[in-house]
Amino acid sequence: MKKLIIFIVALSLIACRSTKTKLSISKNELAGTWQWISKTGGFAGKTIQASQTGNHIILKISSTLFEKYENGKRIFAQPYNVLKDKSIRATDSIPMLVFKSGEKQSFEVVNDSLLIYDECFDCYQNIYIKK
Repeated sequence: MKKLIIFIVALSLIACRSTKTKLSISKNELAGTWQWISKTGGFAGKTIQASQTGNHIILKISSTLFEKYENGKRIFAQPYNVLKDKSIRATDSIPMLVFKSGEKQSFEVVNDSLLIYDECFDCYQNIYIKK
């Protein structure tokens, strides 16, 4: 009976472990300055171009800090990690930006483009180009 209890406890611990794992994507791939081009999403799936808004949004990403500037004013700055985690967009774990606050965004780097996805339904996908 004692062995059965130990087995059940061990199995429970294994089943409850975190799905977050370190990712092979280097933070160097994200490092740099990125200019916002457009966003798509929302309830209507609308695409909004940066040129339509008059807003100039820049991301400055280092190996430790993620900063967002809107029209020259810093509106967001937090340490971050890159992890592979569950997403509402996929059944498998995918690359995520995980901020110190606990907020998560999934992302993809495709050539000179950075696609960042808000992790909520009817939210936006933002596209940035590396400067």
